[in-house]
Amino acid sequence: MSTPHRFPAACIALATFACVHPGTGPTGASEGSSPTPASPTTASPSTSSAPATSSAPAAAPPPADVIAAPVFPWPAPAASAAQIAEARACAVDATAASRYPKATALNALVAAFDAQTACDHAVLADACALRLGRGDDAPAWCQEAYRAAVHGNPALAFAGALPFAYGHTVPISGPPPFATAPITAIDVDYSWGGLGTSVKWKLSVVVKDGVTTVNTGSAKHGPVPDHFAADVQNVASDFGDFAHVEGPGGLVNCTDNYPNWAATVTFEGGARVATATKGANIIDVGGPWQMTLDGQNYLQMDGGLVRGLGGLANELGLPFGEPEGMYCGAFDLFEAVYPTGGPRQAP
Repeated sequence: MSTPHRFPAACIALATFACVHPGTGPTGASEGSSPTPASPTTASPSTSSAPATSSAPAAAPPPADVIAAPVFPWPAPAASAAQIAEARACAVDATAASRYPKATALNALVAAFDAQTACDHAVLADACALRLGRGDDAPAWCQEAYRAAVHGNPALAFAGALPFAYGHTVPISGPPPFATAPITAIDVDYSWGGLGTSVKWKLSVVVKDGVTTVNTGSAKHGPVPDHFAADVQNVASDFGDFAHVEGPGGLVNCTDNYPNWAATVTFEGGARVATATKGANIIDVGGPWQMTLDGQNYLQMDGGLVRGLGGLANELGLPFGEPEGMYCGAFDLFEAVYPTGGPRQAP
């Protein structure tokens, strides 16, 4: 669920990617078949680039996009080399297919095999995911199987169909401590290239003495909504569900659609956090988001920052790239995050 002034869940949920995992939808999206971001507001753009202000609160906070408590408190632990190897050997998709034949109904999975290990729970959760309809959330018992798997082995969060079925419903981690403080500034740098008209803009938001000021430089924006100031503060809650990864990985899977986001969010008390998508386009509008804290790399499993930061731009009517066509093949997120031979740098 989402409020009208923020990106709809269909734009960001891992289960509704254009680049879906085999078994959770088609293995490739045909030209022009990818979903696009919510249309920007139709309000007339401002005729001046002077900063705009908003101080009115939102009528109501946006509803949560997750329905379960985090598997881990912040930070999510790193998977050991042994755990990564174990998750790779688990081969959850193949094991789920052999252990739970297609004739086994969803409500008969638990009784079909006594799951004991982290791998067993991952295979059960995977078998459940492969029986869901496109965009359906997994039942609570499937989510608990996923939780048990990831708690036992964090690397399993990226295995098989699991991230695509559970990444938007069961958060890996809670938010970092800095996210409890009010936000004092947000700077967003967005660009898009591909099959279509290129787009580039910057957004600066400053909160001082209870007043939220917006500046987009030479890029025109629409009227600042009454709820904008509250939505700026809501971005703090969008910093949850970051999983530890070895490196940035290669997260570009689709052709002709190349969004790139970078942002710096400043919190009261001085915390200044840089985060970026690094050109990733597994999520159509750009993402997942990544950040490095204390020398550790993290990847967001849900669309939190896509929803939060992208939602702010959407509210202001800032433009997004719209590919005239694109193609996305099947994507192995586990191999991207834990590549055979060790981490590789993002392009």
